[in-house]
This record gives sequence, C-alpha cells and structure tokens, in this order.
Amino acid sequence: MPGNEHAAIDLVRRKLRAMPTDLDRAKLTRRLVDMLARRGYSPSTAFAVVKAELADADR
Repeated sequence: MPGNEHAAIDLVRRKLRAMPTDLDRAKLTRRLVDMLARRGYSPSTAFAVVKAELADADR
C-alpha cells in the first residue's frame, strides 16, 4: 500500500505533463484515477488527488 498522499500527487503531476492537452476532463480524470488505483491507492484518495491537481493545472 502506498505510503502517503504526497507520492500520489507527484505521480499525478508527472502523468499530467505527459498526457495530451486535448483530452476531455472526464477521460483525463478516469485515466489518472485508474493509474493510482492500480498502484494501490483507495478510490477516495485517488479521486481527491486527481481533482485537486486538475484544478491547480486548470485542465
């Protein structure tokens, strides 16, 4: 199980830089939440981190 939320934030930030900018928000959210879930993060943590990072990135 992942150690903390900071690691999830770092993963999402790295993935966001690599993803196409023309993806719609729903598809982007789904891909990022799924990636975190595969790495062992709970759905609630994954969604909260992705939602916050997308808001910060204005995507």
